[in-house]
Amino acid sequence: MYPEILGMMLERTETQGDKVIDAPDLWKIMEYMKSTDFGTAAEAFAILDVIVNCREDISAETDNERKEKGKRGHVLSEDKQREHKALFKRWLQNENETQFWSELHSFLRTEESPATKIRVLNFLYTMLKSPDYFHVAMRYATVPEHLKLMMRLLDAKNCRIQVVAYNVFKIFFACAFPDPVQRSQIH
Repeated sequence: MYPEILGMMLERTETQGDKVIDAPDLWKIMEYMKSTDFGTAAEAFAILDVIVNCREDISAETDNERKEKGKRGHVLSEDKQREHKALFKRWLQNENETQFWSELHSFLRTEESPATKIRVLNFLYTMLKSPDYFHVAMRYATVPEHLKLMMRLLDAKNCRIQVVAYNVFKIFFACAFPDPVQRSQIH
């Protein structure tokens, strides 16, 4: 399934968001992300990005290509994005948060491919910096193991991984200063 089609489905039908998020098949997407077939893994990752961050996978396009097409990177209206992110937050809070972070972090701990690590880190950063996921980011930043993992990634050999890990690392710092004025100075 293409991410654009999933986005259109979520936009048109209010109950689709519930069905996609509450389905036990959501965990299968994480399994498909581990596929050795690049196409399958990339498609699964794009679908997860639509489900969590309500946006298309636009990482393959350059900034100029996006400007020419006029894409904003979102497949849902702002109201639908808020509703959908609230559904996902509720899903995370219902005993799924630990497993979700564990699945995501498994890519960062074991994956050999720097491209996959960068993609997971970008996904994580996009999710945690979203104002809709503020409380999720606060809970994420309070777990010492998450901080240790980001600190290990700051020491990676690949400088691109270091840069993106630093972006996620800033979330820990921002959560230490929850005042909006202090947070805005960090970004």
